[in-house]
Amino acid sequence: MNLNATILTTPCLDLFVSENYYALLDFKICNVDQRHFALAKDFTIELNTSPFARPGIKMIRSKSTLENLPSHLTNIKIGEDLLIVSPEGCCVYLSDTPLPYSIHDLPKKNTVLGNFNGVSLESVDLAASLEFWQKIGFNHVGGSVEKGWVMMKNEDDFDLNLMHFGLCPHLFSNPGLNFFNGANNPAIIREIKNRKLPIQQEITHFNPGFPAENIIVQDIGGLTFFIFND
Repeated sequence: MNLNATILTTPCLDLFVSENYYALLDFKICNVDQRHFALAKDFTIELNTSPFARPGIKMIRSKSTLENLPSHLTNIKIGEDLLIVSPEGCCVYLSDTPLPYSIHDLPKKNTVLGNFNGVSLESVDLAASLEFWQKIGFNHVGGSVEKGWVMMKNEDDFDLNLMHFGLCPHLFSNPGLNFFNGANNPAIIREIKNRKLPIQQEITHFNPGFPAENIIVQDIGGLTFFIFND
């Protein structure tokens, strides 16, 4: 079991539909004690069946660690989780319930989405965003407020990228998962299309014309995946 972990969480309006969607993306489905997860090599997504669920980030920590967080950050409870909302409007769930699987249960290969490169958030106030994420355990490892982008990482090696609003000329939902595949991205896009997975947006802004070299897909709960050739 993982006592410390940072994962993604997404609303699961229909467990059968969500599990089939993630299985089609080559995730490993894990169901334990009425808890549901889609496992990838480098990250995990909780399939949250609560009617109050929202897309977000979940941090698993010991009870003592959670008790040491500033009290004004943790005054809302959703089920067994504490909820705080970041300056970007991203839901951050805090839980002391360990994950019911170990690192050995994770797949050894990437999903069809390709190489996972952390999570991005758009912010209208990078200074406030930087301060918030530092308070809950993230460290500033690159970029700056002045440059309009900040790279952060926590003890779970979870990468978080903060960007000033308006830098991305495409649809954006907080949080968004990044997949950077370089020259392999067109083949990955073709495979996603071959599997009849719905595409939210085909992006030609960076290289006008078709076929698009970058796409965005989104699950039924609203969690967004950026599949780019960066």
